[in-house]
Amino acid sequence: KQVLAFCLHHIIVDGWSVNILLQELSALLQDTPAELPALALQYSDFSVWQHQWHTSGGVQNQLAYWQKTLQGAPALINLPTDKPRPPILSSNGAELSFSIDSNTVRDLRKLAKQHNASLFMVMIAAYALLLSRYSQQDDICIGFPISGRTQKALESIIGLFVNNLVVRSQISSELTVAQHIAQVRSATLDAFAHQDVPFDSIIDALKLERSLSYTPLLQASFALEEQSFAERIQQTLGQDFSLM
Repeated sequence: KQVLAFCLHHIIVDGWSVNILLQELSALLQDTPAELPALALQYSDFSVWQHQWHTSGGVQNQLAYWQKTLQGAPALINLPTDKPRPPILSSNGAELSFSIDSNTVRDLRKLAKQHNASLFMVMIAAYALLLSRYSQQDDICIGFPISGRTQKALESIIGLFVNNLVVRSQISSELTVAQHIAQVRSATLDAFAHQDVPFDSIIDALKLERSLSYTPLLQASFALEEQSFAERIQQTLGQDFSLM
């Protein structure tokens, strides 16, 4: 039995990069190894573009959107907890896993289609309602990661492009479910359209208080993945490979 180990710091790779790595590894492990195509761009090209975009003032139009959208957003989601928030944020915590049956997923997809939305948007809308109920707050901010690969040439590059975006939901008993989904759909699409601003720049522009005990705007986050990492490995490399 052979073991191949990768040790990759998150500062140089993201989830998308892992998919590229698996696909290229699969191509090289064939009986007749494939020749990998040359890249049209390198990560350094992206870094130069991002630096020029910031220094030339291109960031301002997108930043203005975030300043307007998130102005006055609550600093915290005050969920009831069994212990006080620690003074310094850590990764200590528990994990709860559960399954959603296929019939429920089918109904959720049907609901999304009825409202011209994606499954992701419907799940974000439901999550916002859940957080509102438990926190007794009607202004909820939910963060979510985005690939950041807005150009076709970036889709084949290994590197860290991921950014965090925020969807702000203002919950009201006067809104119907359809109206709430429409609100979340609009906010999500707007966030996608203004995704180039680094999350740290948004925090600085809003002059939000920094704290060692929590991340501003991002105490609640949501991500939707069609496959687990282990499933991606087996689909790409075959059943002989496993996650250790």
